[in-house]
Amino acid sequence: RETGSLCHLLPGTKPVKDNKWRAHVEKVWGLKPGTIDPKPGFHTIKMFDSLGGENDSTKPIKAMLTSTTNPAQSLPNLNKYIKGMKDAFLVVIDIFPTKTTQLADVVLPAAFLYEKGGVYGCSERRSQLTEKAVNPPGEAKPDIWIAAQIAKRMGFEKLIPWNMDDSMKANEMAWTDYITVTKDTDHSLWGATYDRLKKDKAGIQWPCPYPGHPGTYKRYVRGMDPMFEHEEFKKFFGKKIPKDAKIHFYMDKKGRGKQTSGLDLIKGLQKYLMQNIHFI
Repeated sequence: RETGSLCHLLPGTKPVKDNKWRAHVEKVWGLKPGTIDPKPGFHTIKMFDSLGGENDSTKPIKAMLTSTTNPAQSLPNLNKYIKGMKDAFLVVIDIFPTKTTQLADVVLPAAFLYEKGGVYGCSERRSQLTEKAVNPPGEAKPDIWIAAQIAKRMGFEKLIPWNMDDSMKANEMAWTDYITVTKDTDHSLWGATYDRLKKDKAGIQWPCPYPGHPGTYKRYVRGMDPMFEHEEFKKFFGKKIPKDAKIHFYMDKKGRGKQTSGLDLIKGLQKYLMQNIHFI
């Protein structure tokens, strides 16, 4: 999400429809103005609806690459999508055999976490670096190496200046590219350089707008969030809440709270377990 992996986002969690942000990313990446399409791509379910033209024949997707996910196990209404995965050309990057690798036309063996190193982000806004401990077995390769090789074969070699013979150096260059995109935003990681992350094993929470900044433990708190006085921050979060503002709950079409049905499910499960547990 942070690096732009969702269909409607660019790196820095800004929408692809944002003209200024597209221009900013194009400049950092050395692209000609207008290169990035302002129209979001398909979200996950739409992609699988269109895979092989099974459930949406208007724009069939003929091939798909999946990485670090197992859609043949995790998708909702799974039977609806299995035929599409069988019919399309499916490439899977993974470290273990899964339900999805069973349907794949090509499986690319990936390196495990400590066989490659790099930076990963947590849901608490923490970016943390792990270093390579051992070499990957057999033909397994780091994700960044696999992605770069595919991109080069698709004609994007000029956009990949990284030395792919040294995966850790490539990770550093990719990370520097990313934090450059986030500079001067409320999502800034400009101060979380690769060298700093090597030393700070606990990682750094964004925003971290400049070298030496400790990172932000809590957001939206005066004195703790460096973006509290930022113009972009004020524009988005500085609005007064109307006195007649309404609070919306997560409900179905009939107005029934989803959380209630969830509690009913848990209560029913507890009752079933208590009735069927045999103590020794």
